[in-house]
Amino acid sequence: MATTPKFGLDFVGDVPWGTHLCLFYETKDDLRDILVPYFVEGLQANEACMWVTTEPLGVEEATAALAKVVPNLDTLIQTEQMLILPYEEWYLNGGTFDANRVLEGWIEKEQEAVSRGFDGLRLTGNTFWVEQSLWDSFTAYEEAVNSVIGEHRMIAVCTYALGKYTASDIIDVIQTHVGALVRQGKKWAVLGDVIRGKEAEGKLLEAAKTVHTLNEKLREANEELWIANEELELRVNERSTELSITNEELKAANEELSKANLELRQEAQDRKDAEQAARASSFYARNLIEASLDPLVTINPEGKITDVNHATEEVTGCGRDELIGSEFSTYFTEPEKARAAYQQVFIYGFVKDYPLGMKSKSGTATDVLYNATVYRNEKGEIEGVFAAARDITERKRAEEELQRYSGHLEAIVEERTAQLKDAERLAGIGETAAMIGHDLRNPLQGLQYVVDLQKMRFERTAPEERDARDWDKAAESFERIGQQIFYMDKIVGDLQDYARPLHPEPERMSLGNLIEDVLAQVPHDKNVWVTTSVDGVHLEADRHLMHRVFSNLFLNAAQAMPEGGTLTVTGSPSDHEVVIKVKDTGVGIPAEMEEKLFSPLMTGKAKGTGLGLAVVKRIIDAHGGTITFESEKGKGTTFTVTLPASAVR
Repeated sequence: MATTPKFGLDFVGDVPWGTHLCLFYETKDDLRDILVPYFVEGLQANEACMWVTTEPLGVEEATAALAKVVPNLDTLIQTEQMLILPYEEWYLNGGTFDANRVLEGWIEKEQEAVSRGFDGLRLTGNTFWVEQSLWDSFTAYEEAVNSVIGEHRMIAVCTYALGKYTASDIIDVIQTHVGALVRQGKKWAVLGDVIRGKEAEGKLLEAAKTVHTLNEKLREANEELWIANEELELRVNERSTELSITNEELKAANEELSKANLELRQEAQDRKDAEQAARASSFYARNLIEASLDPLVTINPEGKITDVNHATEEVTGCGRDELIGSEFSTYFTEPEKARAAYQQVFIYGFVKDYPLGMKSKSGTATDVLYNATVYRNEKGEIEGVFAAARDITERKRAEEELQRYSGHLEAIVEERTAQLKDAERLAGIGETAAMIGHDLRNPLQGLQYVVDLQKMRFERTAPEERDARDWDKAAESFERIGQQIFYMDKIVGDLQDYARPLHPEPERMSLGNLIEDVLAQVPHDKNVWVTTSVDGVHLEADRHLMHRVFSNLFLNAAQAMPEGGTLTVTGSPSDHEVVIKVKDTGVGIPAEMEEKLFSPLMTGKAKGTGLGLAVVKRIIDAHGGTITFESEKGKGTTFTVTLPASAVR
């Protein structure tokens, strides 16, 4: 039975039983590069192995990757030496995460493996499934694993996706593991000398202790050497006077002195190595902080700044020497609110998305969201606060611009529709459409440019430099802005399509490709499920006008399902015609609206011009087709579009 197993990769080497590591990865290839050789080594060394998977590398892909290098994998799985299972069966057994149950489960698997004659248990679990609401309980679970794993014949590697976690989350992860596997350029490296010896709990602390110990030993050795030299000199003098010193005694004394000198030189080298390791670890930590594009600061319990990165210097206009030791709250437009923020961290342990305004020497103010957490020393005592700020100026500007133009659009539509009555309003549609198209299309393009520019800035930020929560909020804002732009552009398009003469330009097209393009552009709630059955169906019609038809039908369907539902699109061709059905499971069409459904300026929605379905019918008529509908209150509506095989009249 091996006492010191091999990890399976040369850059890690041997690891003792009881080692608890974390792996920061970016792609599924990163997972395969580390975990496949890790399990191959365990299987060859007579160890039981467990691989708990989740996206991006599920059970099938993990099994296939391991089978490429383990020919008898099926046999090992049948004998349960190798277990590969999804995270739901292990972490969420019963539908909830229970830290005690999961931890006891690992221990039971280890005891079962040893009782069956295996040397121990080698395991890994992917944390991609852990949502922010579970983060605190999961990190507490990781701390519990770290505290008890040293008593068992287990080796654990917990994998974390870099793009999903914030800087403070990564700090939490590193603190609950004895070492981290990270990619530095094209090579993998181990962060933490603790992998070589489980006894150490912190690289910098051990380095400091080692230096202190070596200094004490060096001092003691110097004293002993001085005493030895004194004694040797006294002994030589005495023997020279009283006795004839023999060659053997002189040789022994020289050997003793040489041995002492050799030990002294070795201790000096050990101390030098420890100092270099401490400097390297400090340099890595400094670079990690400076790599952030967001301002980062550390604050002591008195509210004084103890460290900053370069981004903080830029936003405040103050140098690092000036910032360190100064009052944290003085660099904000509302000092009392900023002071309350860091005090809240000391009370509750963290703050999330705390809005503040940072100010610079020049008086410039920057809107930011602050996220902060406490950090502790090796004894577990709180030493201060680690805080990060995210600039939200561009996001606020885009939202304000959207609100302004949305209000402008609604005011224009309300003003124009209030002046039209029946035939008089229909006569003015053409003029209104041209005016709205001119007044709104250019601002909409400018607004879309601002949104695209901001998205490009976020997308060019390296994954490891993103704050996952801010990234989610920015993505949500972009989606909301895009939906409003689409809605405004649809109003303009409906007005213009209804007012202008239609001259379809037919072309042969795939109905499946057309439906896919429309679904990619029409905004809809994530709770709306879309199913299609249109493979092999083709149309001969105007692509742009057909795009308008299905955009309006899909948008109406999505709006009819505010609580979610199913949108079904089917197509059935024949020699003479193509029948396309668009079905939703929404609220249905009110009975009083059914007779006027395709009439212009008729709508049952709070927002809308009442032109969408009128435009749809006009386009279908221009292609020589028909459109009908069936609806039942509370169960949904089905629109049926029938087009001739050559769908242009």
